[in-house]
Amino acid sequence: MRTLSKTLAIFWLFAGLACVDETPRWTGTVSDSAGVTIVSNTRAGLWGPGQEWTLEEELRIGVAEGDPLYQFGDIQGIGVDSGDRIFVFDGLAQHMKAYSPEGVHVLTIGKRGEGPGEFRAGAGPMIGPGDTILAWDRSNRFVRFGPDGSAAGGIRTDPRQGVPVSFKASTSGLLAERIRLRVDGAPTGEDAIVLLGTDGRVADTLRIFRSEDLPNRAFYQLFAPRQPWDVTSDTVLLMGLRDEYRIESYRRGRLTRVVRKAVDPRMVTEEDKEAVNNALRAFLSTPETPPEMIEQAIRRYDYSGPLPVFESVVAGPENTFWVQHFQAPSEYVGEGPGSFDPRRHFGAPAWDLFDSEGRFLGIVTMPRDFTPRAFRGTKIYGVSYDENDVPYVVRLGILGDLSSTP
Repeated sequence: MRTLSKTLAIFWLFAGLACVDETPRWTGTVSDSAGVTIVSNTRAGLWGPGQEWTLEEELRIGVAEGDPLYQFGDIQGIGVDSGDRIFVFDGLAQHMKAYSPEGVHVLTIGKRGEGPGEFRAGAGPMIGPGDTILAWDRSNRFVRFGPDGSAAGGIRTDPRQGVPVSFKASTSGLLAERIRLRVDGAPTGEDAIVLLGTDGRVADTLRIFRSEDLPNRAFYQLFAPRQPWDVTSDTVLLMGLRDEYRIESYRRGRLTRVVRKAVDPRMVTEEDKEAVNNALRAFLSTPETPPEMIEQAIRRYDYSGPLPVFESVVAGPENTFWVQHFQAPSEYVGEGPGSFDPRRHFGAPAWDLFDSEGRFLGIVTMPRDFTPRAFRGTKIYGVSYDENDVPYVVRLGILGDLSSTP
């Protein structure tokens, strides 16, 4: 009897071990403060083995030499319409090229100039409802095109009321703009995030907030706190605070959720300063520029304060949001084209993913020297550079179960 009891005990012990639930358990906390949900994440992600999302390159558009229809000078923006056509704004040529989902050139839109359908210093594109194409020209106007590329007029803006800072196009085609507000031409010290109609005019205001500290005439604070932002498909405004790991969600102008994640702060090192200074010297050096003028320009940069804890935040598929790790300038040294370039670097290949409730899922790694510009469904469209610094348009596919999160 003792032998039988012992055998049964061992059996149930191993049976119990075999039935242990290996599903990862979220280790963060959720609290409420004055109607705002506070989600505090640890460093542990919710994904278990086999649940991670990965990325796969599906398409690459561009050539270093050859057909000019596939050459790019300075890719300033990428937009994707409802038919998955890819629109690329080339800041050097001041026009847009459109490509089929297979990467075949189908259309070239706009040209340098100041007339209808022309750009003096344009940026874009943003694809709005009905596949209306909207681009911003820094001569204080929006330039519009129909889905077929035909010029559809422009909208003049009044710089006395506000100066555009940045633009976004949500996954549902909503157009959003960040404006530095002015009254009769004078700065108010406030910024606004607004939604735009297809005519380029303000349709709704999502948030008004104090402007970040602006560079003064004496110094430019390279690592000053910034507030990256994006808008989800259902017009939730995501705003990040980079001096702490904090992502805020606003719905109809009201703060509804704060997401935090545990991180270790890092200070600016002498190696970081040296990497930036060397990059600035290379960027500013011309046969006509005296060396002392370059050094004077470099001395205007202020490196005080800690490094940001992340770089950017974007709205992703299935109501997820993605937070890009910050990469210190010294970490680019010796990485081919990744010798530090202050015009496009600071973002690391690693991105933290959070579900719609703000729970940390895990990390997805993008290709090195790839900058995402548009998320559409399970696709990520961005810019990549080869070893000769030639830009390409790249489409990545997200692999994994996007229908649900743990």
